[in-house]
Amino acid sequence: MPCAAGRVCVAGVCQTPWMPMPTLYGGSVQRVIFNPANASEAFAGTDGGLFRSSDGGGSWSRLSSFEYRFVRRGVISSTGATLHALWYDQSWATHVSRSVDGGAGWQLVSALESRGIQDVAFAPSHASIAYAVSGSRI
Repeated sequence: MPCAAGRVCVAGVCQTPWMPMPTLYGGSVQRVIFNPANASEAFAGTDGGLFRSSDGGGSWSRLSSFEYRFVRRGVISSTGATLHALWYDQSWATHVSRSVDGGAGWQLVSALESRGIQDVAFAPSHASIAYAVSGSRI
């Protein structure tokens, strides 16, 4: 049996594949990441800051330490204990900040300043090791 417009058939049941989420008033959303240790916690990087949700994306609040910053990437360790955010300032210089308390407090990773960092990732087998990518270097 065909489904109505905007719905898909999964195992013979018509379902709505996408649910609208609240608007994030921070510009275009660049990245959404979920905490692998807590599926209710998510972060969204936007052109105007970093937002956090504690209810699986039902509601969002902007983290004041990232207001008016272009947050391009983010990654959470497999244990959910550490979060890294890659962001640009108003002169388009790249920065990486780290939080070890769920995004409440942030520390600039000064060793990565002015390195042109393009992405960050955690080692899947070791939650305390993070990699930063800069051009052809890791």
